[in-house]
Amino acid sequence: MKKNGGNNAEVWTRKGIKRDAKANLKKNYIACFAVCFIMVFIAGQYGGTTQFISSYDNENVADIRYSGDFKRDIVQELKKTGLSAVEISEKYHISDSEAVGRWEKIYDELGPEALNSKEISLFNMGAENSNWNIVHKATGWIIKTENNIDKAFDDGVDRLIQTAADSFDSVTKQHSSKFQVVNAVIELFSRRYTWEIVVTCISAFFSMLFSIFVANVLIVGEKRFFLESRTYHGTKIGRMGFLYKDRIYKPVKTMLVKDVFTVLWTLTIIGAFIKPFEYMMIPYILAENPSIDTKHAFRLSRQMMKGNKWKAAKLWLSYVPWYIAASVPASLIGLVFLGNTSGIHANVVINVFVGILCLMFLNPYKTASETELYIILRRKAIRESYPYSEELNDRYLDLDLLEEQLGEQGGEGPNAPQVIEIP
Repeated sequence: MKKNGGNNAEVWTRKGIKRDAKANLKKNYIACFAVCFIMVFIAGQYGGTTQFISSYDNENVADIRYSGDFKRDIVQELKKTGLSAVEISEKYHISDSEAVGRWEKIYDELGPEALNSKEISLFNMGAENSNWNIVHKATGWIIKTENNIDKAFDDGVDRLIQTAADSFDSVTKQHSSKFQVVNAVIELFSRRYTWEIVVTCISAFFSMLFSIFVANVLIVGEKRFFLESRTYHGTKIGRMGFLYKDRIYKPVKTMLVKDVFTVLWTLTIIGAFIKPFEYMMIPYILAENPSIDTKHAFRLSRQMMKGNKWKAAKLWLSYVPWYIAASVPASLIGLVFLGNTSGIHANVVINVFVGILCLMFLNPYKTASETELYIILRRKAIRESYPYSEELNDRYLDLDLLEEQLGEQGGEGPNAPQVIEIP
């Protein structure tokens, strides 16, 4: 890292961050991989991984509750009778008329056999209740113009919206459980049958409990593991459960407040891309000092990320070439072995290839890089005495800074101990 003149402030670069991250990752790779694997399948983090592994092309995914034969019969009757998607949905009690439109499009573009394709949904990641669709539904419910908006866009604009929807879901994937609560409120006022309302609300309630007391606790634990792993060789996977072991639950409140603010800001669209970076350091601060006050953690994170949000966003975007690099060999494999078969099958190869890359390398690599960023910003916060920086009190997380501080205390600097002569 470079240093900026007399103020001794760290000026970090993506290249330096990644170099240090890879070096630290090599020290304890298996454990880092295992921790990220647990976070994917238990805490629902790194949502793009499961999306790549478990889903077919999002444009070609139909509702998993209906069989391929049922979808084909519906589309054929639709074409034969001339009924609209809404009319045939009411006739057969299909709750989502938009799904019928998707089935017809798949039938026309890819053939009847494509209607057998399904998406395996993990942690409420299905297309029907994706985060983007929930926000879209909420907007339509509030302004009462959803149908008019849908009719106003042609196929070209629909594709643009789908691209935006995929990006939105990728950014907010880790907050899927919170969006289910929004969905429950919408369903409460839009569904006709009481039992459906009850089931939806119960599902959202348990999803929220899981997020608060399991996922969020493990998120803080994951950060603690990576912080210790960069300093102590052979850090055990069990360190990610340190909050349970030490019975410290104050971070539960802070993470809940962070999630609520993130979801609320997400509804402003612009906030969806800014606030996550502003709150980026909160889990690390909690991992270092679980007893810190919620307001102090937020203040520290905002100060640490001030002037660094755009650089952090570019760091996040710098991993995109890895996805492209994984797609190239996967595309060649699909071309050689699948030939001119269904495009859905080729997409499966690409998705699985990229998903495996995420599991094996990108997920731990990105978290290790983020950890290095925290260490750099933490040093600056301590050196420049940010408000509440004294609560970053685990000195052994950064041995380089500790050595520097001990050197200052032993020298002639302002922090050096005063010698008092006794006559």
